[in-house]
Formats: sequence, structure tokens, C-alpha cells
Amino acid sequence: MKTYFSSNKALFALLAVSLVGCPDPNPSSTATPEGATEQGGERVVTGGVEGGDEPTCVPSVAEDGIDGERCDGQDNDCDGQIDEGFNIGERCERRLNECSSEGVFECDEVGARRCTAPELTERDETCDEVDNDCDGSIDEGFNTEIDLNNCGGCGVRCEWDHASGVCEAGRCQLIACDMGWTNDNGDNDDGCECETGASERCDGVDNDCDGRVDEDFSVGALCTAGVGSCLTMGALACASEDMATCDARPGSPSDELCDGLDNDCDGLADEDYDEDADGAPSCEQCLMCGGECAEMCRNNDCLDSDPSVYPTAYDRCEDSIDQNCDGVDAPCTESFARAVALSLVPSSDALGTCPDLNGDELGDNAFGSISGIANVSIANYIETHEMNIILSAQGYDLSNSDVLFNLSVLLGRWIRGTNDYTSLANNYNEAGDPVMRFPFSRLDGARQDGGFLEGGPGQFIFTAGAGDQLLEIPIEDAYIKGQFTVDAEDPSKFSLTQGLVSGRIDKVALNESLVLIDPPIAAVIERQLVADIDLNGDGITDNYSVCLLVTLEGVGVEREVAPSP
Repeated sequence: MKTYFSSNKALFALLAVSLVGCPDPNPSSTATPEGATEQGGERVVTGGVEGGDEPTCVPSVAEDGIDGERCDGQDNDCDGQIDEGFNIGERCERRLNECSSEGVFECDEVGARRCTAPELTERDETCDEVDNDCDGSIDEGFNTEIDLNNCGGCGVRCEWDHASGVCEAGRCQLIACDMGWTNDNGDNDDGCECETGASERCDGVDNDCDGRVDEDFSVGALCTAGVGSCLTMGALACASEDMATCDARPGSPSDELCDGLDNDCDGLADEDYDEDADGAPSCEQCLMCGGECAEMCRNNDCLDSDPSVYPTAYDRCEDSIDQNCDGVDAPCTESFARAVALSLVPSSDALGTCPDLNGDELGDNAFGSISGIANVSIANYIETHEMNIILSAQGYDLSNSDVLFNLSVLLGRWIRGTNDYTSLANNYNEAGDPVMRFPFSRLDGARQDGGFLEGGPGQFIFTAGAGDQLLEIPIEDAYIKGQFTVDAEDPSKFSLTQGLVSGRIDKVALNESLVLIDPPIAAVIERQLVADIDLNGDGITDNYSVCLLVTLEGVGVEREVAPSP
């Protein structure tokens, strides 16, 4: 401890000098200001000497009786140095066998020095590229060539799903699958991924190990929600492990308008404007459109109070009623003709014969792919009179191109030894009208002997030869065209040349027809045909286009009398 005295206390200073020792001839210029006092082994400093004398440093004696410098950041022995002899800040280390740690010297809380190096303790050896047990060796006892937990290097574990294996030459090798599991994909990295005997679930995983995912649920296939104007498209997605649902949401309905659309999304179009419920609405705009009416106006009802009058109705001749809304009462003309040549247009269709049904600006003819195997059989059935497709034209007017007449498809039976045929009773409904018809049939450029026939859309049964079997399939939205000529000597007969029939065949209807023929033949047809018509705009092709060349020649026809019930 060192003390500084002022001149007005000289007597006490002399006493202190005699008891403690001589004052420092070169006291520190950084003396503690007057009145500062430190106890407990530290120095004590008072003010400067009166009259400008230098302050005096007096070495202290610690409370524990130890003289000299201590490690505390002070110059305890008044030699102008602090903590000398303690090597503060210099490098130090600890050692335990072959292990060591490094740090630096620093003062502790009791005036001694200490080393900051971490304490060392013995530990069990682990595989981590460190000498954990301080024996001078690293990772001894671990063989990375065969260790399943350290294969080829520390921490590399050999693990597989539903499988077991070994570490060989530092590489993981799958040896066997767990019972009930197989490694179908041959990839050892994902272990044995397939559970034997598992059923496919809708979960994005190939559960039954056949190389396909969710195949039983058609996930991703296009689908629709809603009808009419509310129809929207989406895709099938897994809703649970056993079900996929359409992710589309139907649109919002609106008030029904007379526009040919199903605005209120109830599956019906213009139903609020069909007073007599005959399927033909009466739209005001169609009554005033003149010669530029929209396509939907073709089916506009001209007398919405009478359910027997509408554009596609069968028009009975000379009954003073215009049933089909063409503006005239049908004349009582009637002629018949039989298909003497009928053939599928080949897929190549080099002449561009077939119409574009799906809007891709190309002729459509899915059935052309089987023309090679079908046309020969069709020709044979026609020649042997086993297939007799007859057309009936009733109510035509050779002097008026605007007259719509009844063009019907009849199935007949040949009267052997003649050129006459019997129209089968099942060609007609209870009212006696033909079932299969081409509405809106007319003769363009009508002249004395005929004109160019255009008719449809209608429906008729297409009978195709499949080997030695007949395949009967209904053609929907069918159109017919060709050069129509009435026989000058026998007006009950007509002919059709350069004829073409086009339409679509529903996939469901085709499948129902194929069930009725030999399975091998059905299988050939199914492989050859590819659906190409998306009828409802849902992105799914569910219909087959068909295009046929046809030639008709006049025949005599008598109507079969249905047996009494």
C-alpha cells in the first residue's frame, strides 16, 4: 500500500516513513486523487504533497500477510509494473495422456493466475475422427470396411426400408427383403419398396408394384362438373385411399334465355320458352331474323300451342297442317331406294371426302381404320340380300327447294326373285311414323327429276360386316347428301349417286354391339378403333366418327303388317 501526505500533516508523514520505509523517489504520475483509499492488500493513495511535492508510493502488505506483486491488475509493489511475473496473456496448455488443450494465462478472483485451457477428461472412443480416449489413436476399434453403422466412413449407416444387408469393403450391400416385401424396381437405395399382395390405393404410390401409380382410379383424367352453361373441366384426384373425385367446381346458373343454351343448368335448353313441351322452343328473335337466323333457330317452334307441330315432326301429306314448320303442307309424294353399295371411306381419304366433326379442320373418320376388313363383308351382305337398308322419301316437292320432306331409313326383307322388299314392322312407332329419320331434308336446286339431297341430323342403324357376322351400330347426328333422282317411269322409286353419310357412334353403344359378336373379332375391332370426338367438351373423346360412301337404286317396297297383340 502507498500513501500520499499533505504538508499540514508532516508529523504524521515522518512517523509513517519511520514505520514503513522510504518513499518512492519517482512516484507514478497517475496517482489516485486525494481522498482515494483502497484496503485489503491493495495500495492506499491520498492527495499530493503540500507545496507541489511529488506523491509518495508505499508498498502494501496484503491482509493475508503476503508481500509483493499480486495478479489483480495493480502495481502492488510500487515498481512501475503491473502483474509482472504472472505472464498474463501468454499461451498455456493442459495435458492428459496424449490429449492437450490450449488457452492463455489470466488473473483469477484471489490474485493468482490461471490457465483458460479447457479441462480434459477421459471418454470412450467413438467413430468421429477424434482421439476421444486420449491414447494417441483415432477411431481405434472401428472397422469402416464392415461396420454397418460406419460403412466406408464414420456415421455412414447402412439402412434400408423393409430389408437387411451388410457392409462389405466399405460399401452397403442389400442382401434380403423382409418377408412380404420385394425389390421390384431393382433400386437398392430405396430398399424393398413393394408389399406383396397389396391392393392399389389412391395415394400417389405404386402399391401393387405393377409399375403404375393409382391406375385403378384414373387419377389425372379429365372430368367435368355441372351441366349446360355451368359445365367446367377438371381432373380426377385422390380424395381418399379408395376414391378419386373430380376437382372441378360447377359454374353458377343464370336465368334461362331463349338462346339454345342451358343457362339455368338443369340439363334443358330453352325449356321456359317451350309452352307445349314438344322439345322445340319458340324464341321471339327467331321469328324476326329473316334469312339470317342462327343455327338454333332451325328448331324454332312455329306453333307453340300444339305439341304435334315442330320443325322435326313427321309431316303428313295433304292434311292442311304444316307439322314441320316449313311453311307448306307436304304433298303426297313417296319414293323408295335400296343401298346397293355401301363402304367405309379409308382413313387416308385422299379426296377429303369426310366432313370435319371435331373442329380440327381435317376430315374425321375413325371407322376408316377397319375399312379394309369391313368393306368386303359389307359388299357380300348387300349382294346376298342379307343386308337391306332402304330409304323412304315422302312429301318432297320437285318444284320447291324450300320444302322439307320426310327422309327415313328402313330395314327390309328381300322378296326372293323380285326387286321388291318388305319394310319390317319395327321400323315404325305406334303412330305409324318411321323411327329412323333425317329431319330437315331438302332438295337443293330442285328440278323436274330431282336435285341435290341434304338431310340431317338424324339417326340410322349402320350394319357392318365383321367376318361372317353382322355388326349393327346406331349412328347419331347423321347427315346424308348426294344426287337425288326420281325414276321417270316409276316415281315410286328414286336413286342416289355420289352419296355420303357421316355421323358419330357413341363408345358405349359400340361396346354394347361388340358384345353380340365373336370375342376374337370384337377384340380386333377394339384394337383398330380410336375415339376422336369429344361430344360435350370435357376433354374426353367418347365418340367415333364414321364416314360412308353410299349408292342407292330404286326398289319396290311394301309395308309389313304387324301382328295383332
